[in-house]
Amino acid sequence: MSRVKEATEFPSLFGKLFYKRVEKMVHKALGRDIEPIKLMSNHPRILWGVTQLTQSINESKLLDTKLKTLVYLRVASVAGCPF
Repeated sequence: MSRVKEATEFPSLFGKLFYKRVEKMVHKALGRDIEPIKLMSNHPRILWGVTQLTQSINESKLLDTKLKTLVYLRVASVAGCPF
């Protein structure tokens, strides 16, 4: 059983709508919900920042796509990420 709880109350309607959109995009991309998104649902400003950083990295043309994928895999393995 997961210790991470999804937010049930949001400080604003924008925060709730933004979280739901990010949650849907992550579920579409990965095929499941992941705990970091649930954790960040409790802190919409952090979720906004992480989303902006991720989007910037993904859209950047400074690194080759294959190299980005290798970096993601290496970071995930070092952090003990299950996927």
